[in-house]
Amino acid sequence: MGSRNTKALLLILAASLLAGRRPLAAQTPLRLSFADAVRVASSETPAVALAALRTDEADARVREARGALLPSLSLGGSWLNRTFNSKTLGFDFSFPLPGGGTASLPDLIGPFNVYDARFSAAQTLFDWSSVTRVKAAGAQADGSRAEHGATVERSAVTAAVAYVQAVRAAALVDARRADSTLAAELATLAQAQKAAGVSAAIDLTRAQVQLTVAQGQLLVARNQADGARIDLTRALGLDPATPFTLTDTLAPSLGVAAVAEERDSAISTALANRPDLRVEQAHGVAARRTGSAIRAERLPRLAVVGDYGVSGRTVPQAISTYDPRCRSASRFSTASAARPVSTSKTRSRVNRKCAKPTCGDRSGRTWTPRSWISGRPKRGSGSPRRGCGWRGRRSRRRASASGAASPATST
Repeated sequence: MGSRNTKALLLILAASLLAGRRPLAAQTPLRLSFADAVRVASSETPAVALAALRTDEADARVREARGALLPSLSLGGSWLNRTFNSKTLGFDFSFPLPGGGTASLPDLIGPFNVYDARFSAAQTLFDWSSVTRVKAAGAQADGSRAEHGATVERSAVTAAVAYVQAVRAAALVDARRADSTLAAELATLAQAQKAAGVSAAIDLTRAQVQLTVAQGQLLVARNQADGARIDLTRALGLDPATPFTLTDTLAPSLGVAAVAEERDSAISTALANRPDLRVEQAHGVAARRTGSAIRAERLPRLAVVGDYGVSGRTVPQAISTYDPRCRSASRFSTASAARPVSTSKTRSRVNRKCAKPTCGDRSGRTWTPRSWISGRPKRGSGSPRRGCGWRGRRSRRRASASGAASPATST
């Protein structure tokens, strides 16, 4: 019994809290104008936030690509305790002694300690591929910023259209409510006239039908207004349950903007300000620069590398050492130079003038790629060239006839 009472009290408290929150939310609706809707949609919607994050990501890629040209610094230290076999070095460390005999190093050397602390630095002097990649990353960042502008424009347009549709739906609800009120008054008047005996029953029926139709249209208009308000909250990235009041109406000044009326000026303005056009232009520039960076990988790279540190078997006995050097490297690719020649395409170019199957080589001659291009048989094949038309057929008939007659002559 005690647990049931406790659950009942908790349910009552939760219901009271929810009931107390609803009037608070209903008392503070959000006043939303057309300008506020466009501002919120162009700066606070999830789509715009994601586009801004993609822009930051593209800017980070530019800094990452620029890192290949910046100096590289490193600081490290090591301690080593080891043993090794002197026989594995490949040398004979035995030597004669003055009094006779030989001496050699022991096979097992160690254990001994090695301490090393070193500062290393590297700087690229020339790397055209990395320079071009930085430019390509910058072009991609420009495209990302243009995409952000296009996303802002689409979000603002969506919110503006949704606001106008919500205002129109609210105005339609007011009109349907006025029609319903008028139809109710007419139905009351028809009822009074029928009771007074000055009107027929058909007039009362007609008035009641009009009242029913007006009430149905009012219900449909309210449903459309609720749908328009939900679409507006989605366009603004708000909770669909957020209450708000539309402060603007369908006035001629709603959404007025200064737009060029002349055709040429409108076209020039669109070519200069359309974000989707800037997106495509930036993508084209980025693609060209990326291709240039790939081709520039064949050029040599020049860098300066060096290190300075101390090393020794003990820390007090460590001595300083350094190693500056200039490094150059180049990478060549022979993939593009070793492309195989397509013999099928070459044959199709040669046989384009003769599409008949009788144009093939029936004499067992050996053809080379040069003979496919020139149409001439290989030297030393022992067979003359035969055409593809009626002359070629006549020469083949003569050759077959002479071949058939030669055995009879020898007999």
